[in-house]
Amino acid sequence: MRIRDKIITATCRTENGIEWTCQKVKPDGVEAPEQGCLPLSIPDDLTEGSLDQFQLPPELAEHLKGDITVAVRTSELLMRTMKFPT
Repeated sequence: MRIRDKIITATCRTENGIEWTCQKVKPDGVEAPEQGCLPLSIPDDLTEGSLDQFQLPPELAEHLKGDITVAVRTSELLMRTMKFPT
């Protein structure tokens, strides 16, 4: 199976804006990741119904390429570890 060039971008909302990491996968290997961050303000009155009217700033949209995933900051994550019998 031949691997095509592919870009994977992971994004994470922070208190002040948004951070991202892009990884380019090529048939001959993986390139060094590119990282960046930009300030981003989201209106307080934004609702699910008005989400289609919200537009990303152009300087951010040019960095979000390929398959995009959204990450949750570990400080906002609640995880519980449980042990079960095999």
